[in-house]
Amino acid sequence: MIGKVLYTGILSIALAFFGTANAYATDQDVESRIQKLEQEIQALKKELKEQKQNAVAQKAEPKTQPKAQPVASSSVIQPQIAAGQAVQANSPGGTAAGEPGTQALSGTKLDYNNKRGITVTSPDGQNSFTIRGYGQMDGRFPINDKAGNDQDEFLIRAARPVFLGTAGDASFRFMPEFAGSTPKVYDLYADYHFADQLNVRAGKDKSPIGLERLVIDNEQEFVERGLPTNLVPSRDIGVSLFGSIIPQLDYRIGILNGAPDLGNIDGDTDGGKDVVARLFSNPFKNSGIKPLEGLGFGVAGSTGQHDGTAKNTELPGYLTISQVQFFGYNSGVTADGTNWRLSPQGYYYYGPFGVLVEYVDSTTDVASGTSHANIGNKAWQAETSYVLTGENVDYHSVVPNENFDLKKGTWGAFELVGRFGELKIGGNAFPTFANPATSAHEAREWVGGLNWYLNYNLKLNIDYATTYFDGGAANGGNRQTERTFLTRTQYKF
Repeated sequence: MIGKVLYTGILSIALAFFGTANAYATDQDVESRIQKLEQEIQALKKELKEQKQNAVAQKAEPKTQPKAQPVASSSVIQPQIAAGQAVQANSPGGTAAGEPGTQALSGTKLDYNNKRGITVTSPDGQNSFTIRGYGQMDGRFPINDKAGNDQDEFLIRAARPVFLGTAGDASFRFMPEFAGSTPKVYDLYADYHFADQLNVRAGKDKSPIGLERLVIDNEQEFVERGLPTNLVPSRDIGVSLFGSIIPQLDYRIGILNGAPDLGNIDGDTDGGKDVVARLFSNPFKNSGIKPLEGLGFGVAGSTGQHDGTAKNTELPGYLTISQVQFFGYNSGVTADGTNWRLSPQGYYYYGPFGVLVEYVDSTTDVASGTSHANIGNKAWQAETSYVLTGENVDYHSVVPNENFDLKKGTWGAFELVGRFGELKIGGNAFPTFANPATSAHEAREWVGGLNWYLNYNLKLNIDYATTYFDGGAANGGNRQTERTFLTRTQYKF
């Protein structure tokens, strides 16, 4: 029967990924697949019934000469999987009861849930393996882009399977990215849980500085993150400690390679390291004071020494919401000394209403030939959201009370979102370290959007963004204002 369990797991995984890849299939295709699955389930139910009848008949026979029963060659997907219930794994095919290995697999559970993914759990609950994933298709449509900085396009923004596992107090997460021309590892780390107050993490994951950056990628409220995210790393590698000092006060402190602003690194280039730290409090969580339970605030920062080279300058370029670069350092400019960041941050959520605010100061020592400078770049933003259909909103994704279903007349959940932010480049960056004719020294962004949550798994975003610039054009002029429609279709399981 182990063959059946393995087949169940493999087919469940295939069905989950098949669902992701075909989230936009026609109703006729979906209906055809449903009918086919129903037919298969009926056939499998019949086979199960026959097996049960055979088992009853075997128990009724005299036990004078017991003999091993052959295992059916066909594998079975039990109907319980569709309902998210546990499936019991039986002894492996060809192994008689009582032989080594039978007890080790007895009671193993296979569970599929559209929110938690596909999970295999050991009988004692101490070991598990989970598969999740999500995909995002974006549309970017610039309006009146006379400078030709952007173009109309559809693109696959994310194609990320997520693998999770636990073994007692140890756990891991692995998330590769297959969107784009080259696959890349986004998350790969292991945790060990000593106590709620002390956990250890080693590997690659998000640097714990930017508040909006730390929002799970498939739960962010806008198609792209705001301007302050330019000033914090994306992913970094190292070792850190984290936990709850008290139930409402979380911390994380670690030593990381030290990725540059917006950086997503796979190694180190200069031997320098960053010390990173974060404190965040939800002082009224679980207090019973409902209007204050959604209040959270904290501070995060980093500091380190980094020296770039001509091949790897360890300096970033900064992007608009359309992922178009509006600031970059001149050729030959490299990091040359201390880099530090500081980010006070907070949010407030109550019922269908939410607000998130953050400020980031990123200061870097740079050099160009014999010229040196300490350049401080600063950004802030405030974003707000309101769920029109009344569902609660928080730091995570909205979950509709009723799924979209035309036959029932239900429409899922709708959320209005808005954001304003700005980013200023240190004035001493120009003209020695950055060209004022091509790099703006300030960007201001307005974004409004509507999110439609058809169900937990499927979400549609549409944003309209306007970004104004100071500088960035020839003869001291301003870069052309960027106006863009952005869309996203996302499926997660």
